[in-house]
Amino acid sequence: MRCFFQADDGGLCAGVTEGIVSCLDRGPLAGVGIIMGAPHDAEAAALLGTREHIALTIHLNLLEGRPAAPPRRIPSLAGKDGCFHHSLATLAAELFFGGRTRKNLFNSIEMEFRAQIERFRALLPGRPLRLDSHLHVHVLPPLRPLLRILIREYGVSYVRVPAELFHIPAAPPAEQIAGQTRRALLAAWASPLRALLEAEGVRSGDFFVGAFASGRMTLDKLRASLLAVRRKGAGGETVEIMVHPGGLRSGEEADVKPAYRGFYASAARETERNMLASPALPALLESLNMIPYFPGAGA
Repeated sequence: MRCFFQADDGGLCAGVTEGIVSCLDRGPLAGVGIIMGAPHDAEAAALLGTREHIALTIHLNLLEGRPAAPPRRIPSLAGKDGCFHHSLATLAAELFFGGRTRKNLFNSIEMEFRAQIERFRALLPGRPLRLDSHLHVHVLPPLRPLLRILIREYGVSYVRVPAELFHIPAAPPAEQIAGQTRRALLAAWASPLRALLEAEGVRSGDFFVGAFASGRMTLDKLRASLLAVRRKGAGGETVEIMVHPGGLRSGEEADVKPAYRGFYASAARETERNMLASPALPALLESLNMIPYFPGAGA
């Protein structure tokens, strides 16, 4: 069974990009999602674009920072300050229950997603188009028809399906409740994507790891999730493992949305960086017969 490690949030700020890049030559990190329109997207593209063996992904974003499209053209997404104004909860609520305002929101989302894809193509010409998203917004069921349109029009080659298998890792009660709720909700929203992707001939991981422990991945949590995969899998599948090794530098707090500052400033970022460079990680993968895979190199 093959596995590849994918880091999220490249380009969000200098510290996040720096933390991700520091892992590339120290372990099995094989892919990076870059937020197009983020302040450091061009820097991230320049640092990563020369590494052909690293798979680069458009980390579609509707929730944090500034959009790639002109803010005045997407008023349903961007406020007067030119930044995204939705939280995940308000975005989902309007998509599901927005009534007459929903059409304007759909139009803004389509324009923004297209702008992000076009910016990726401009910064990284010739790179295959792979998609995942910030807080997994691309799996929201109302956006499925738009995702199909973008896949067909732009020739997307890979889309993340963040449907993690049920497992119970060791974690405090509050973390257990939050993690299981997030894992179950994402699995319910994401699982139907598989049929769409298969019909369009688009690849995805056969299994996904990282929803429960999002931003708090450790070797023990990784082991628990991969054991669930081993019990379910036949042996020839591919597992995508989501990690968040990039964190804020001192003084960068103002660069991220206040609601998410604790996530990026957490000591868990350093824990994930250390895990990716630890000799215990390849030992764990070997014990589970998991072979590190680099999608960008196909090897």
